[in-house]
Amino acid sequence: MTERWEQRLRDLHVETPSDMWWRIQEGPRNEPPIGRPPPRQRVAAAAVAVAVFVGAAVFAWQAFRPDATTVGASSPTPPPGMSVYTDPLGWTAFYPSDWSVTTVKQTFHGLDAGVRIQNLAFIETSLIRRGVVLTVTHPLDAAPDPSAGSSSFPLSASDFEVKPGPPNASLLQFSIDGVLYLATLRVGSAAPSADATAMGEVIASIRPISPSPAQPIPGTIALATQHGIYGSLPGVVVPPSGAVLVSPTRLAFVTSGSGSCPSLPITMEVLSSTKLRMEVRPYDPDHGSCTADLSTTTVEVAIDPRQIDVTHELTIELVYPSGPPITRTSAGLG
Repeated sequence: MTERWEQRLRDLHVETPSDMWWRIQEGPRNEPPIGRPPPRQRVAAAAVAVAVFVGAAVFAWQAFRPDATTVGASSPTPPPGMSVYTDPLGWTAFYPSDWSVTTVKQTFHGLDAGVRIQNLAFIETSLIRRGVVLTVTHPLDAAPDPSAGSSSFPLSASDFEVKPGPPNASLLQFSIDGVLYLATLRVGSAAPSADATAMGEVIASIRPISPSPAQPIPGTIALATQHGIYGSLPGVVVPPSGAVLVSPTRLAFVTSGSGSCPSLPITMEVLSSTKLRMEVRPYDPDHGSCTADLSTTTVEVAIDPRQIDVTHELTIELVYPSGPPITRTSAGLG
């Protein structure tokens, strides 16, 4: 009997004290009874016990109550009776409002983090009997990259596969914005069928947050600008060659012209998978007078990786209203 339960606890990944098993095998100890303490000590002990109980109850509520989530402009509106969980890495999921959502800051092996969504039966009894729990984890150093793509949605509970490991658990891998996630679903043997169905709806509701598409500056194809080669856009450092592939879908380069009317691209022509031509014009939306100084501007534009081989060196030909074209080059991402 002892060996069976020892193995059972280990299967459930329960951490036990190193001397637990020999204490069980040793059996009960015939220790002499301890005399009753004086009444004053008994009253003090009772007061301490009540305080500990209240403190534990408060802790349990704070630890297991559903996390408050603010629905931002980019978060979907949940159906009646549901709340929305918004993950910091850029995805959302609906869950029943009376369920619990707990952040997993670090998994037991120290490599992943994530979130746990569970019915209250998990708290009231145990995972083995009535619990329905979904844990979604990702590497600790994960960084989303929308250009890296995502899995097809919606996900389905039927896509989960039973793998060797904890009992009553099935697994599913998926990706969102290039981040690989592992979803672990556990359904207790006596879990309410309504809760199991609700968890299926939670899984099906998982979606990437769709960012608002960047809008170019009116009359141009430029998504963003910044005066100066090295004053640069946030996170963008343009090398001396004058251009850099920021990502598979973004290109930054340097133009020159008036400081008050920066030269911005208005058209783009794909000459080949490694060469672009852009027509550049002074940007003067107020139709005022442009200063005669010579200034540089860092410009970011969108590119299509289906037309451009971003793994090789890219040549950008800038055509100004007068003078010969100016050539910029960017190293490939590969």
